[in-house]
Amino acid sequence: MLVGTVTFIAGIILILRHLHVWRHKTDATTDEKEKRFLLLQMRRRSLTSGSIAILGAIIAMLYWPRGALSFTILVCCALVLTFMIFLLASLDFLAVTQAFRAEQNKKGEAAKKLVREYHRLKQKAEQAKNDEPPN
Repeated sequence: MLVGTVTFIAGIILILRHLHVWRHKTDATTDEKEKRFLLLQMRRRSLTSGSIAILGAIIAMLYWPRGALSFTILVCCALVLTFMIFLLASLDFLAVTQAFRAEQNKKGEAAKKLVREYHRLKQKAEQAKNDEPPN
């Protein structure tokens, strides 16, 4: 019963933590696309954390004496929730990975643009130096 209670409390703490992080990151950005991503991320993670809390409650209920049918139903619910938790966590991982790659590509393009501009200015400076008459 202790494992179920601790899991339930951990799920609730995770939900509160995800809300706190979402508020903090949303306040720090002005980009609407980034805010939308953060909202969807918070929803996914809060749903996963809520499922963890419900799973903890089910685990705690397994210790109470019940009939075979109710025990079987609780175990089936626990298995379905466990699968759902893994699925949601995997989807969150894929979404974050995709967003990270997009951000890296954007930074890479900006770096390439800066390098091209540097070479252009360097050539322009060398041309100006070669065009000066000798003293």
